[in-house]
Order: sequence, then C-alpha cells, then structure tokens
Amino acid sequence: MLKEELRFHFPLHLTVTSYQSVSLRKTQLLVIHLYVPAPKLADWTEWGDCSKKCGSGESIRRRFCLYPDGRPAPPELCDGKNREVRDCNTQNCTALSKF
Repeated sequence: MLKEELRFHFPLHLTVTSYQSVSLRKTQLLVIHLYVPAPKLADWTEWGDCSKKCGSGESIRRRFCLYPDGRPAPPELCDGKNREVRDCNTQNCTALSKF
C-alpha cells in the first residue's frame, strides 16, 4: 500500500485541473495537477485617525493580502507594501491645544 502525506502551513484553495492514473504492476500511481490561485493585495483602506492632535502625529493605511475568493492570505505571499504611514497634524501645539 502506498501512503503519501501532504502538509500545508496555511489555508489553501485548491482546484484539481486534471489527473491521470497509471498502473505499475501492483502499485497504482495517481498524478494530480493542482492549481493554487495566487493571492493579491486588496485596495488600500482609508487613512486612519492621526495619532496626535498637534505636534506631528502619524496616520496609517493598510491593504491586505487576499486569495481571489476573499479569504485572508499570509502577507509574505503578496508583493508590494501592505502599510503606509504619513505625517499629520504637524502644526505646533499651543497651551490650549495640548488639553
């Protein structure tokens, strides 16, 4: 009896595109061709709130790595930046605006 083990470290959406079975005397070999759709970065989120009211804060926006069916994918599977930071509220703080 032939035993095979497959291990995956993250969820995969697999589609069998073709297969063929070949008999080799007492052993049967099954070859399966799989298609794994590549994940892509989604659109950017809106810019987040500024971290400070004055005196130079930061605002962040993100985009997530997703499989074509919308499920999250590990970020390392997507090319490109998934996080951007920009300066905001760069004006000096006055005595009243600190509170």
